[in-house]
Amino acid sequence: MMNSHRSKKRHRAAVIIIRDARILLIYRFRAGHEYYVIPGGGVHKTETVEQAAHREIEEETGLKIEKLTRFCEFENLGQAEYYFLTTKFSGKPEFGGPELKKMSPDNVYRLEWVSLDELNRYPLLPQKIKQKIIDKIDSFL
Repeated sequence: MMNSHRSKKRHRAAVIIIRDARILLIYRFRAGHEYYVIPGGGVHKTETVEQAAHREIEEETGLKIEKLTRFCEFENLGQAEYYFLTTKFSGKPEFGGPELKKMSPDNVYRLEWVSLDELNRYPLLPQKIKQKIIDKIDSFL
């Protein structure tokens, strides 16, 4: 179901953004826990997962995606998650979107470039996407 989302189940579209053997992640500190996530977010009822991926990346990072490649999809905590990959984008990463207004000392969001060869040391969630990226790391370098 890559084209549209019509069921009541939540859907998330996220984009693995790679440049110079580094991946762009969102650092999170929430309720005393530190972790990282792939930039992305919810799919609106009227958009495809591809449209949501473009919109979410522009909102959260300020980047304009030029080309998306489907990477994988799976269910996580009752939500369908769709991951795309890009190395073709323009702009300078700058955190934004609705999350910017939610920031506080106990709820932190920050964009960080992480070296792909060090990704295993980072608490990237969900673990399943971390493992899929690590398994394919040679194709990104």
